[in-house]
Parts: sequence; C-alpha cells; structure tokens
Amino acid sequence: WTQDERLIRVLDYINTHIHEDININDLADTACISNPYLIRLFHRNFGISPLQFVNRKKIEKAQIMLLTEDTSIKEMAYSLGFKDHSYFIRLFKKVTGQTPMEFRSYR
Repeated sequence: WTQDERLIRVLDYINTHIHEDININDLADTACISNPYLIRLFHRNFGISPLQFVNRKKIEKAQIMLLTEDTSIKEMAYSLGFKDHSYFIRLFKKVTGQTPMEFRSYR
C-alpha cells in the first residue's frame, strides 16, 4: 500500500476504530498533519479521500457481517458508527450496487 509512516498510522487507526464514527480531524491528529495535507496525501497514495476510504472499509465490514450474522440492518449500521441507518443503506447501495437486504439474500 504505502511506505509513508503517517498513512500507515492512519490506516491502523481506521482498522482499529472501524466500529466508531471516524472523522477527518481524528485521522489528521493520528498522522500529526493538517486536514488539507492529509486529504492531499491520501489522494496521492490511494486515489480517494480519507472519508471515502473509511466508508468503503465500513461497507466491506458490513458485507462480511451480512454474510455471517443475522443482525438487523439498523443494528449493523449503528454498530459500524453510522448515526443514520438510512444513510448507511444509501451508501451501501452506492458502493455495491445493491441494498444490504439484496446483498444478504444472495448468501
């Protein structure tokens, strides 16, 4: 992925705190750099913003949960740090092309 120690710390933070609401300030503080610089660094290394990366990781986690657990979609959204389960469903569909229920029905 990357050799940049700052980004390695950010990626570790994301993985460790995937079940929480992660914001750009937390990530920039972890890397000890400013928010705008973190966004540029992230874009340069991964081609997306830090928050897009976080959301994709949360959706990946949700996909695993949908295939392995019987947790309700609402509970799953809250357990992944989303404050609004409707937003979670919209984001899931945007990233995967399916709603969480459609994805779950394929298991």
